Amino acid sequence: MNPSIRTALIAAGLILGGAVLLRLWAHTQPLASQAEITQRGINVLIALMVILNANTAAKQIRAMPRCDPALEQAARRFTSFALVIGGALYALAWLIAPLNWAFPLSITALGGATVAGVVRCLTLWSRRPA
Repeated sequence: MNPSIRTALIAAGLILGGAVLLRLWAHTQPLASQAEITQRGINVLIALMVILNANTAAKQIRAMPRCDPALEQAARRFTSFALVIGGALYALAWLIAPLNWAFPLSITALGGATVAGVVRCLTLWSRRPA
């Protein structure tokens, strides 16, 4: 089996298994906190997938036909680093912030990381040789 397919199947299994375990654990808690535990847990799983994908993207080397490979790789690494930090802050917001603050904080963290990556890519792209 192709290693990337195997990795994707393992990641999907971990997500589904984590969601099932989270749901089973939530049923042992008081009724008022079941929905909150599930919501927080699912968002932490989403953050972990963002971190995993961003970390993987930084390690892929592909030559772009119309770009300087060094600039392209620098943009990819910076964007991946920003998304890993943004994903970690996203997870942290869902783990420790009050529920009414978790969503705005997490979106701000991940959105800020995305904007930083896009700005860096545009900056490097504008410096490319003609």
